[in-house]
Amino acid sequence: MSDDEYVVLLQIAEEADLGLGTALVLCHGTGHRIGAVSKLQWENVDLTRALVTWAAAHDKTELEHTTPLTEAAIDPLREAYKLGHPSRWVMSSPRGQDAPVSVKTLAGWSRKAMDAAGLRHLCKAGFHRFRRKFASELKDVPLRDLMALGGWRDPKTVIQCYQQADLGRMRKALANRNPLTESTHPEVGLVPPASQVLCRR
Repeated sequence: MSDDEYVVLLQIAEEADLGLGTALVLCHGTGHRIGAVSKLQWENVDLTRALVTWAAAHDKTELEHTTPLTEAAIDPLREAYKLGHPSRWVMSSPRGQDAPVSVKTLAGWSRKAMDAAGLRHLCKAGFHRFRRKFASELKDVPLRDLMALGGWRDPKTVIQCYQQADLGRMRKALANRNPLTESTHPEVGLVPPASQVLCRR
């Protein structure tokens, strides 16, 4: 998903006012699984310090961890708190405030928003595309910090399953590469063939 597609989808979700916007902001801003996002409770959200604690009980790998919130997530969460209080769930079920919204319900809202936005090619991707986007966009972050931000236990999982190669980054890497010394004199900066090196021994 591109940034432009995310912005359009978020605008449609906010207009629909179903609570999908909060899920999109959290998935995009934290890189966490929709299962953990859907069961987030207000007691685990610190809007003053911009922190969220992900409970082990609602995490796929049962890893309790705390991550910072982006500035873009603070205002939507404050608005959600005003509308949803006194429910303990950040996103309550449409059937009542005593239960969290289900992943199935969020997925249905998401498909409708994508149809409205003309993003049919994303309908089968699910919320997990945000997790892949998060991992790929933060490739420059030290791996240990990235794992802590997204709640990953295994670095192999991040590299093999989530981070995607990016042509723009590859071009940038080559452009910033320190090349061999270039000179108009052929004898300067040239590395002798391996056969010559071995013969000298």
